[in-house]
Amino acid sequence: MTAVHHQVRVRCSRERAFRLFTRKVDAWWPGGHRTLGDSTMSLEPEGLLVERRGDEERVWGQVLTWQEPELLELSWCMGGPPTHVRITFTEDEQGTLVVVDHHPGPTGVESWPRASVRYRAGWTALFAALEEHLTQES
Repeated sequence: MTAVHHQVRVRCSRERAFRLFTRKVDAWWPGGHRTLGDSTMSLEPEGLLVERRGDEERVWGQVLTWQEPELLELSWCMGGPPTHVRITFTEDEQGTLVVVDHHPGPTGVESWPRASVRYRAGWTALFAALEEHLTQES
């Protein structure tokens, strides 16, 4: 199965890119990609990626690896069987390259061709929002 692969280069250190992607996820995650409407997003080491509104809560993923500032891995559980997300942050002279590789989980291989289309569109929108937020912050 082919992974969904997407990348964006941002003009900041990988420490800053990692911190924004993780600890400040609520600041850049677009409203159109939230399931509870006017909600908050949070992501913590050894925890969950969670969307909350009042008493409602939706778990998007569980942190598998948190190696600040270079690697984040999640078990992604939104939209079907659990999948695996690996996000790397590599700094060079032009900024930081943020790369996501999203793979099917062992129970989602049959649904992956259809699901990967949604995930590809989702990561494209999320990375555009991350890049726009960093541009506005500068």
